[in-house]
Order: sequence, then C-alpha cells, then structure tokens
Amino acid sequence: MNVLVGVISAVIVFYFRECLRLAHQQRDVAARLNSYLHYWTLKNFEGDDGLSRLSAIGYRWAEGLAKCKTSQEMLEIDDEFNGNLDKLLETGALNQEELQEIENSFSEIRDNPEYKKELIAYLKEYRRDILDGKIFPPDQEVAKLGDNFSKLIISFKMEQVNLIENLHTLFIYIDTKNSPYKLKDSTLKLIIKWVKLNRDKDMLIKMLDKFLEQKITERTFHNFIIGL
Repeated sequence: MNVLVGVISAVIVFYFRECLRLAHQQRDVAARLNSYLHYWTLKNFEGDDGLSRLSAIGYRWAEGLAKCKTSQEMLEIDDEFNGNLDKLLETGALNQEELQEIENSFSEIRDNPEYKKELIAYLKEYRRDILDGKIFPPDQEVAKLGDNFSKLIISFKMEQVNLIENLHTLFIYIDTKNSPYKLKDSTLKLIIKWVKLNRDKDMLIKMLDKFLEQKITERTFHNFIIGL
C-alpha cells in the first residue's frame, strides 16, 4: 500500500513540475509575441500619416468587437465595418496627395530595375523569416498556448504572409504590359487587408496582455486541471 501511495505521489509531483515548466514556456512565448506586436504597433504610428489612419480604422474595429457581449453584437460590428469599409477608406484613409505619392513610388520602382529587385528580395526574405520563426514565434511554440490562442495567432501570421505575397506580386507584375493588376484596385485591396490585419493584431494584444496578467502559479494550476 505504501509503495502504491509513493508511486502515485511521485506521478503527481512529476505532473505538477511539467505543468509548472509549461507555464513558464507559455509565459515566455506570450511575452515575446506581445513584444513583437507592440513593436509593430509603434512602427505603424511612427510611419507616414496615411498608414497611421489605416491602422486606426482597424483598432476602432477591434475596440468595437471588444465591447460586444454576444455573438450577435459581434456580427453586427463586423457587418458595419465590412459594409462601410469603402466609406471609411474615403473619409479616413489615403487622400489624393498620398495616392499620388504611391503612384510616384511605383513609378520609381518601374524605372529602377535594381531597386525593384532589392524590394522583391527583401519581401521574400521577410516572408521566409516569418515562416521560419525568426521574427515570429514558430507554430510548435505557439501551440503551447492552447488551441484557441494558437488558431488565432497562426491565422494572424498567415494574414501577414498573405499581405506580403500580395505586395510581392504587385511589384512583379505592375509594370508588365497588359498586367491584370491595376495600381488603384490593387492598392485598395492591400488597404483592406492592412485594416483587417491591424484589427486582429489589436485583439491579439489585448488577449495576450490579459494572459500575461496571470501569475505563474495560476497558470500552473490551470495546466494541471485541463491537462498538458
């Protein structure tokens, strides 16, 4: 009987230690990811005014969703922002002067093959660094935060990759004769993706802030109860 009790105690102690180790790993992943997201937020507002206003639309969207108490309210907020996105872009996004700056930038890219080559190489490297976990926690680490968190985080990461791929494609084909990519239409699509990306980033930051408020002991007991 004493042997059995000893074995059970040893298993419980081992299990608790693993839960504690996982809690520290979760906190490390959450803290690094939160730092990345806060850094990108600061860079958004340090950039040009046009990008700042675009980011602000996404943040207002996220704030609206955060105030919702039911799924129906969340659907209504999504419908409001999706349905009025064109209007929001007209009133709060890029003005004619900024759109002209974009046109001038693409003209510079078209007229300078070396510069275009460098930009495309940079986007390819940036995309690879995200997928390889160099500037974003790898999927196996994110998975330690649990199913709900990992789905949102991995989805956000792939949204970033998709935005980069869209920009990469635009750089390649915008100067091609008879290209299906029109600058104004392509820019609008990128704007919409940027707004939604910032909406999701702000929601993730709030979730991670709340996660990091938990003490290690609270997280350990949570892991102990739900299982590793």
